[in-house]
Amino acid sequence: MNITALSNSELLSGIHALVGQGRVILARLLAYLAEVEERRLDLQSACSSLFDFCVRRLGLSEDEACRRVMAARLARRFPLALRLLESSSPHAFPGQPPPR
Repeated sequence: MNITALSNSELLSGIHALVGQGRVILARLLAYLAEVEERRLDLQSACSSLFDFCVRRLGLSEDEACRRVMAARLARRFPLALRLLESSSPHAFPGQPPPR
């Protein structure tokens, strides 16, 4: 892919699309992590915790693993958080425009 050949509008359009795709992927990752913990697959994978699973099996940094585990647990408790993350800003409320 040669992004230097893109026009300014193509570049800006593409970056906005990537951010949107990133939100969807992050929401799915958090849902998967929550389900791995629910099924205790982290323990079956010879890891002491979901955090350990993220670091040892998924190759996340300790900081990233900590944030992902906390977010996955929050998403398990409040499923609306995943829908908000996928659709727009995590600061938005359903039916309301995102903050300016």
